[in-house]
Amino acid sequence: MPIGSVEISHIDAMLTVSGAIGAILPMDDGHIEIIGGPFAGETMEYDSATERIYHQGHVYIPSQP
Repeated sequence: MPIGSVEISHIDAMLTVSGAIGAILPMDDGHIEIIGGPFAGETMEYDSATERIYHQGHVYIPSQP
């Protein structure tokens, strides 16, 4: 059951996630580092097969066009 949504944007050559996450930086094909906000230093996992991102028990699912 969805509990909300976030948007990943490319602003001024930086990727940002709306809400509390903040700025992010891809580390490799499967990991994203959070470099801003209260979660700075934590990592997120990216599953390229499903395009889902996992962080602290939350699953971010891409919206359908």
